[in-house]
Amino acid sequence: ERGGLILPSGRCTIAMPLDVRDDQSSKDLSSEVLEAMLNTSSPEYAGLDFVLGPASSGITLGNSIVAERHRRILFSTGASETLYNRGNEYIFSSLTPGNKYMSSGLEMLRSRGARTVVFAHEAKSFSASVCRG
Repeated sequence: ERGGLILPSGRCTIAMPLDVRDDQSSKDLSSEVLEAMLNTSSPEYAGLDFVLGPASSGITLGNSIVAERHRRILFSTGASETLYNRGNEYIFSSLTPGNKYMSSGLEMLRSRGARTVVFAHEAKSFSASVCRG
């Protein structure tokens, strides 16, 4: 009744198992949790085709290595381009890479005569990639 896709032929709903685990925003624990999920003998997860990644580029990097090893697609919400420049064919995102986040805003500023811009950022891969872009 709720959810699913609306196709020309009608609504299509596919039941999918959902397993939510707390990685405590830890790079190491997150990779361990994903490894455990992908190594499970539970028939509910044996046919797992993809996993949803965390919202941190740093944590997602470790998860992408685990997903690649298990040949599972990782739908990433991390946007640091370092995630996608490693040649891993099992990571996917619909987000703009971090180094492109500011491009349209900077172009607008340039078109209005701005000559300098200052960026302050946290020393993390995503923040750094936004500022480098």
